[in-house]
Amino acid sequence: MSSPSITTASKPPDRRTLLDQLSALEAENIRLRAALIRRESELAFARQDRDELAASVPGLPRRLELARTIESLGERLQTMKRERLHRLAPAAHVVVQRSRLRPSHP
Repeated sequence: MSSPSITTASKPPDRRTLLDQLSALEAENIRLRAALIRRESELAFARQDRDELAASVPGLPRRLELARTIESLGERLQTMKRERLHRLAPAAHVVVQRSRLRPSHP
């Protein structure tokens, strides 16, 4: 949907051109409003469907809350594992170096 261009010539546009541009802008406005109403209606229906689904499944809000908590705890656990690995990595490097310094026994 392209909007009509308004001419900026040296002489002002004639009445017919202005009326055509106004008509095109009004038509575009109606199309955009219709698209907005359609999207708002779709959103309202989707919300209604979600609410009906939530009401039909016992304990769904609590289950969703628990699922979010589990996901959050999983992310926290991964962060803690990475932090532990970074703290242990320098110590592991020292152990490897020391083992290389020991003479091997045949």
